[in-house]
Amino acid sequence: MPLQLSDQLQLLRDLLQDHLEECSCTVSEMEQIERLVKTLMLNQEVHPEIKAILDEVYYYGQKGKYSGDPEEHITNHQDQLSNWVESIEQFT
Repeated sequence: MPLQLSDQLQLLRDLLQDHLEECSCTVSEMEQIERLVKTLMLNQEVHPEIKAILDEVYYYGQKGKYSGDPEEHITNHQDQLSNWVESIEQFT
């Protein structure tokens, strides 16, 4: 059964929140973020404010997937992660 929009947004928020709190991730988590963002970008029901940050989140996932140091990658994006989580929380 496919996830509903609210479930997808909650999953994305949870993944980003985990990165923010734990400062660690796996390549598969970054790939999951990429897949989730692609799906959300195609959904016409996604609020324009969320769509505006999805490109940034996708880029974050891509760069993180190829980063040799995931901790450093996440640390370098702490402010952005916090902003993304707050923005998504408004719509979940």
